[in-house]
Amino acid sequence: MLPAGTTQVRILNSQGRVVVEQHSLTAEQFNVENVPNGLYQLRLVIEGKTHTQRIQIKH
Repeated sequence: MLPAGTTQVRILNSQGRVVVEQHSLTAEQFNVENVPNGLYQLRLVIEGKTHTQRIQIKH
């Protein structure tokens, strides 16, 4: 579930390339079923501030 006030979501691979990007979110969730398993960096923009966290996608 995404935090309230999230306006942008980006998932970056280990090379720093954006593999998922969504703007102006209205849903609390987003789809990553087309993203391969692996370690990624999640970047959220919440109320104008960027928050970064490492995540693991596992199907």
